[in-house]
Amino acid sequence: MSDNSTGHSICYKLTCGAVVAGEHQYCPQCGGRMKSERTVRRLGWFLVAVGIFLAGLLGYIIAAIGPALTAAMTDAGAAADGSRFDASASAASGVMRLLWVIFGFGVFNFGNGLYQGISGRRSRVMSILVLLGALAIIGLAVMTVGELKTAA
Repeated sequence: MSDNSTGHSICYKLTCGAVVAGEHQYCPQCGGRMKSERTVRRLGWFLVAVGIFLAGLLGYIIAAIGPALTAAMTDAGAAADGSRFDASASAASGVMRLLWVIFGFGVFNFGNGLYQGISGRRSRVMSILVLLGALAIIGLAVMTVGELKTAA
């Protein structure tokens, strides 16, 4: 049974998302697993932590190697601190784009988790956008690796 005795149960299937009062283990509409509001909130706060981690880590990486990537994109050679990125301007641009997309993904996950943690509800639209964002990151990563291989 659900771990929330006074709230609602939420179907966690993206195609359903039904909200039913009381404790339910399976969705009466689609038969999918139900989660309590408490569990949905916990998962939301986990997404907040993941979002903070990703945005913080990528923010640090962008700050650390951004000058060298920018210098490579503008054909300036070395950054002001003397660091270099020895690949084409296109490869440097691809790496910078990938870093910014992952940073944005972290910020979006933070927002998605905040919504879920506060409301106790799961947004199907946000969940689909997270999945599409993950696919976009994979696609960009494959393209960036290809650019780096041809630049080497």
